[in-house]
Amino acid sequence: MAKSVTTQSGRVFLTIKDAQAYYRALRETLPLDSLLPEPDRSDILDIYRRYCAADAYPMVAAVNVTTKNETRAVAGSGYVTTKAFAVLDAAGAKTVFSVDKALSAVAV
Repeated sequence: MAKSVTTQSGRVFLTIKDAQAYYRALRETLPLDSLLPEPDRSDILDIYRRYCAADAYPMVAAVNVTTKNETRAVAGSGYVTTKAFAVLDAAGAKTVFSVDKALSAVAV
């Protein structure tokens, strides 16, 4: 049976892939360094906190969510840059996290 994801605002994704596709499209449509609008902001903060608790991922005191380019090494092909979500603490420091991994961790 497929696992589903329910967000804090009550949005239900019947599969993890549906949730990942929604947040991938949202991430791609937002300009870099823009803050997420409600209810997506609160939903991502909640998903981030649940992910940190479920996977013992180091949690920061996040108060907002933005988009940021992330460059990482890819075996055999050098580097790739993708747009990612980053949580912001009260001082504005950004912490990038994988929303795909977070959604997989919080799905039931």
